[in-house]
Amino acid sequence: MKKTPNINPESQDVAELQAMVKELLALQKHSESQWKQERQSLLEQLKLAFDRQFAKRSEALKPYDESQGDLFN
Repeated sequence: MKKTPNINPESQDVAELQAMVKELLALQKHSESQWKQERQSLLEQLKLAFDRQFAKRSEALKPYDESQGDLFN
């Protein structure tokens, strides 16, 4: 559950407003880093899924390598 900062929009105290801004920026940075981690994890999962799905097919599509010799020797 996200913690919401205690914001008093009626406040005129500069120090209090600066503290609120710092807290909001810290929360934003935390959520951005969390989002980036989740995005990276999802990209890794997608890459692994593509590899599982298409790796065998891509092996079959590779051109013949003469250095392997004849298959029917």
